[in-house]
Amino acid sequence: MNKQVWQITKISLQSMAASMLSFLSGKRNTQKLSFTVFGTVIAVLLGFCILAVLSFFFIMFFLLALFISTSGGGRINIYFEAVFTGTLIFSLMGSILASQSYLFEASDNELLFSMPIEPSVILVSRIATLYILNCMYSFMIMLPAFAAYAAVIGFTVKSFIFYVISLIFLPLFITSICCFFGYFIWYLSFKIPGKNILMSLIGILVFLFFILFGVFAEPLIMYAVKNIDDVEKALSTYVPVSYLYANAITSDSINIIWQELLFLVICLLPMAAAFLFISKKLTKIITARSVNKSKAYVEKTMKRRSVLLSLLKKELGYFFSIPSYVLNSGLGTVMTAVMGIVMLIKGVDAEGMLAEMFPNYRDIMVMAVISALSTLCVMNDVTAPSISLEAKTLWMLKSFPVEPMKIFTAKFLVSPVITLPGIIVTSICCAVSMPLNVLDFVFMILIPVMASVFSGILGLLVNLKLPRFDWAHEIIVIKQSGSVIVSLIASVVLTAIPFMLAAVLPVVNPDFNIIFSYIICFSYFLAFIAIGCLLLKKAGTRLFNSL
Repeated sequence: MNKQVWQITKISLQSMAASMLSFLSGKRNTQKLSFTVFGTVIAVLLGFCILAVLSFFFIMFFLLALFISTSGGGRINIYFEAVFTGTLIFSLMGSILASQSYLFEASDNELLFSMPIEPSVILVSRIATLYILNCMYSFMIMLPAFAAYAAVIGFTVKSFIFYVISLIFLPLFITSICCFFGYFIWYLSFKIPGKNILMSLIGILVFLFFILFGVFAEPLIMYAVKNIDDVEKALSTYVPVSYLYANAITSDSINIIWQELLFLVICLLPMAAAFLFISKKLTKIITARSVNKSKAYVEKTMKRRSVLLSLLKKELGYFFSIPSYVLNSGLGTVMTAVMGIVMLIKGVDAEGMLAEMFPNYRDIMVMAVISALSTLCVMNDVTAPSISLEAKTLWMLKSFPVEPMKIFTAKFLVSPVITLPGIIVTSICCAVSMPLNVLDFVFMILIPVMASVFSGILGLLVNLKLPRFDWAHEIIVIKQSGSVIVSLIASVVLTAIPFMLAAVLPVVNPDFNIIFSYIICFSYFLAFIAIGCLLLKKAGTRLFNSL
């Protein structure tokens, strides 16, 4: 059994790693990694991003540890309660929405069930993959927190040993939450019609919670600093596991070793309960098919559409039919809408602060909003996995009596179509909260839309170069494939270039006309869109025909 679990888990991890690292060599299979110049540059940028995240968490926990040490060290429990809560939130952000895909919707589930393999072996391997993923997220918080605490306050031998043990057990507790959540989503999708809409809505609500938490993080932190005793009491009351975790680390008394054992049991029992509960239902889950009430056939006349509109409708239908696709590649739209609401609430405050610093504060604020909108729009990396997701239907797509360029156009137009609602919402909110003329309003919509078209073309080119058709989970190519990593980094970097110039010029020269900033951004994206279309027509068609 152990050998089978290891082999299935190893295959899943290899598939995930191959998909994520395919950009290093530019090859579809990465049994032996070979580094290209482009792949090395992207790897360096990716490493820089990871280092930046680790540095951010280290600074945050370093300041918290410094505050505790200067206040006498009497509130040391709050540090590890913050570590526990932060690890829980950060890990759930990364894995809870993917739990159903890893556990119940893997494309090779039915193949594995047809083999002489115990269902428990398959389930353990799936949970092990999810556990390793949660370990990666947890370490992003716990390792910087460990370094900050060691540098400022210092660990005792007992606290050091227990903290190291918690690196293994805390991800187990998080994984058990993911397992129950994944089953809950599966159950709802099985019983309720319109499961894709339901799952997308749940995912968006979860994401909005985290976004709003981030938006109001500053006032929450300020409140926590001023009322640290109340915060510690609230965490102890409403998140008792965090208090137990903190007390088990900070106490040096041998007499309360039961708290350490109790924390370990609390981590193990939910995981065991999740395994036993799901293992009894796994066969039914994998083989079951939701039965929706059949609808009476109603004769309708078909409307004649152009080839491009028909293909675009197909791409939009496919996009909205995969909840994980919507949640990971459409959140830029949600974030732009949230940005509009934030501008509506806090726009006046931001305008007043800039007015004290710059005489042309309005131009600076407008360019800042446009640059932020464009950056959020290119994060809708819809096209980066679109070719890879055609693994089972690529033959059908290539059999269409349609030029590949029309297929490409329909694919990259999905990006501006799904991004436009968020752009319009934010533009209207900005028009209400700050003075905008007609020209400002037009370019506040036009430039982010052009940036979205540009990122759609770039993502499609990258995916044609780095397709992955051997995936077992859709979430792998949607969230973790090399083409997504490359296109996302490249889109953000290339989008930032014109704004570095267009946004800085009004700051340096108060007499600078903002119209020239608009022209710079408009010309930049127009040139890249034209070059991208030419590359799609020639190199893209060649790559598509060779697939």
